Amino acid sequence: MMKLFSNDFMMEMMDGNVSEVISIAEMFLDLGPKMLDDIGDAIDKEDWLRAGKAAHKLKSSLMLWRINSLVDLAVSIENNGHKMLNTEDIKSDFIELKEGLGIALGQMKKEFSL
Repeated sequence: MMKLFSNDFMMEMMDGNVSEVISIAEMFLDLGPKMLDDIGDAIDKEDWLRAGKAAHKLKSSLMLWRINSLVDLAVSIENNGHKMLNTEDIKSDFIELKEGLGIALGQMKKEFSL
C-alpha cells in the first residue's frame, strides 16, 4: 500500500531533528483520533457548523504531514459545514476521512516505531 503521509516537510521544519518529528507524530497520533471523534460527534448531532470547525482543525495537521489525499475531504466537510449544505456529502466524506486517517496513523506508528 502506498504511504499516505510524508514527513519531509516536518523534517525540514524541525531542521532534521528526528526526535522532534517523532514527538510531533506522537502528538498527532493522540490528537488526530480525538479531532475525528469531534467531527463524528458533531455530525451525529447534526451540528454542521461544529463539524466544519472541527474539520478545519484537522485539516491543518493533515497539511503538515502532507496527507494530501485526506485534505480535500476535510476541506469539503469544512466548507459544507460552514454553509450547512450537502449534509449527505459531509457524512460520506467523513466515512472516507475516518478510514484514510486510520490507515495513515497506522503507517505513521510503524514508520516511527510508536
